[in-house]
Amino acid sequence: MDDADDGLTRVLARWLGAPSTVPIPATSTVPADALPAPLEHLSESKLAERLRTSRPPDVVAVHAPGARLRRALAAHPPPLVVVTGPADLDLGATAHVLGPNARVVVGAGTIVVAALAGEELAGFVRALGDDLALGIAPTPAWWPRVHRSVVDARRRACIQVDLGAVATLPEAPRRRWETLAEAGDDASLWIPAGVAPYPPRDAPPPVWWAACVAGALERRTGPVFPSPRVASLVLRPPRARPAPSPRWAEALFLQAGRALPEMARAPEMDRPDPDAGLDAPSAAFLAQAVRRRRSRADALLADARKAVPMEADVDGDRIDQVLAVAGTELSEHESKVVLRAAGLAVTRQAVATSASAAASYAERIGFPVVLKAASPDLRRKQDIGAVALDLPTASAVRRAYTAILRAVETRAPTARIDGVIVAEMMPPGLDLRIAVRRLDTGAPGIRVDLATGGVLAAPVFDLLPTTESGARLLAHRVLVALEGRTRRADDPAPEVLAPVFACLWRLWNRTGDRILEVELDPVRYVSADARPVVLDAQIRQRAHLEGL
Repeated sequence: MDDADDGLTRVLARWLGAPSTVPIPATSTVPADALPAPLEHLSESKLAERLRTSRPPDVVAVHAPGARLRRALAAHPPPLVVVTGPADLDLGATAHVLGPNARVVVGAGTIVVAALAGEELAGFVRALGDDLALGIAPTPAWWPRVHRSVVDARRRACIQVDLGAVATLPEAPRRRWETLAEAGDDASLWIPAGVAPYPPRDAPPPVWWAACVAGALERRTGPVFPSPRVASLVLRPPRARPAPSPRWAEALFLQAGRALPEMARAPEMDRPDPDAGLDAPSAAFLAQAVRRRRSRADALLADARKAVPMEADVDGDRIDQVLAVAGTELSEHESKVVLRAAGLAVTRQAVATSASAAASYAERIGFPVVLKAASPDLRRKQDIGAVALDLPTASAVRRAYTAILRAVETRAPTARIDGVIVAEMMPPGLDLRIAVRRLDTGAPGIRVDLATGGVLAAPVFDLLPTTESGARLLAHRVLVALEGRTRRADDPAPEVLAPVFACLWRLWNRTGDRILEVELDPVRYVSADARPVVLDAQIRQRAHLEGL
């Protein structure tokens, strides 16, 4: 933490402590109610002189600073500049700016709020009442620098952040948001905004970045409805048991469940909690869904029996050997060799270069088998007839081998063919499509889709977990996304799904910045306790001479 961060921490600690009587230097147009301390209104020239003294203030407030004051602020930046007017003020990386249209509110409670705008902050003030400790707006991009010093064992927080805007910032501040998101924080409620609900797989890097960081922030809670009333019902400590709720309030709570059936299908959402706060039934329903999901996530992490080892043996020599001779687009077979070396289970298979060899491999693997063209150039092999499923005999394998080569020659004549893969045919199960992509900050982002045909489920975005708790929470998020759609008794538990993410992290960590993308399409779970198996995969890496 640098000197500016130290000064900023002092300012926030002062606001979180006893009411300050030390006046804040401010230009004459700063509203008196914008900050929680008395203001010392000065002319811009006097304020510029104050900045140049041997003991400059930790915080100053400006409304619409002129050119001279802007130059003074840039040359002698205090730890915090509060801008209460509508203009943006860019002082570079050496100063922390809160604004534009900044507002700060202090209370005697235990909940810290960073809101996107003053209007939202006013809603939090009304909803939290005496529970508010500190409220600031708008949420600054530098918030990760001070979050840990503000939120502790005594205080909780609700942080609204416009990740769509943060995604346009330079790499350094975005990396700080990644670190904060990956670290996890059970005392904070995060409400990321500006994030596309369902980014396409080919979305631009800033869109992927915002979706992945939002997912990491929401690992315990899932997306939270952006309402101060809902957030206050989630964050407030349990109250004494209230009187029985009126019938109309319970009826509206149930109607909220009918309007949001996916939430209503979750466990214990068929009736309101005793302390649900049914003076606002719809908000109570949305808040209860968040609390239930968070309690399930906490229970998962508390069970030491379900821990996932993040450190395990990796055949690094084998990984390096394959990557060294492969091109930028690894074939399916090359990709599976790398994934197996990283600890993932893949289908038993071999690459045949003749129909008789394919039949021989099939007999060793055991029927039925699958045949697929072995080519790094074919992304959707089934679309051109380069896949044959459920082949029961050696003669069927020979015919399929010939048919696959003919299909590739006809429909993708420029594709490189290394042979035909002969793989075991897996029984039906739950299929997930997992894609890990290197974000433009260098961090790995992950997207998980349900690949079982005919069922629509929202994709899950996250940062690739670096901790075992993160891997379990991501697995929990994926499985919660399937509730009410395809969940079956023999679907995997989080501790069965989480090792896939752990293995991907080990591969990513082992190879440094070499790998650009890993796609598992799909990973299949045949039963609740069976190890997941990768059916198809492709890895994309940097060119070998890149950067030289």
